[in-house]
Amino acid sequence: MDRILQEALFYGYLFFVSLLFWLKDTAPLKYKIYSSVHGLSVLVIFGIAYLIFLSGIINSWMQYLYIALFIFPLASIICSLLYFKGNKVYLVLHIFTLLAMVWVCFVGLMLVTHQTL
Repeated sequence: MDRILQEALFYGYLFFVSLLFWLKDTAPLKYKIYSSVHGLSVLVIFGIAYLIFLSGIINSWMQYLYIALFIFPLASIICSLLYFKGNKVYLVLHIFTLLAMVWVCFVGLMLVTHQTL
């Protein structure tokens, strides 16, 4: 039960960060989308890794494709640093979002390559 709660908090944090940046940004809509999608894109990338794992497909090139997908949340974080028009204190959350991205990359690579600890 403890692991399930940890994962729920972890994924909830990623969703919350995207929602917070969406609600607190006063920039035009296209910049608002770019600067708030980082948490959701990490969740989508993890979902892709889980679907690859469930499909049973094992290809060595998939791990490189999976890592390349992290360009999107990184680009969103950069856009957020440049274009976010809300309180700049919220930008500190990117430290935790980057840590979450590293964890999702690690766990997702284990899923994509069908490896265990």
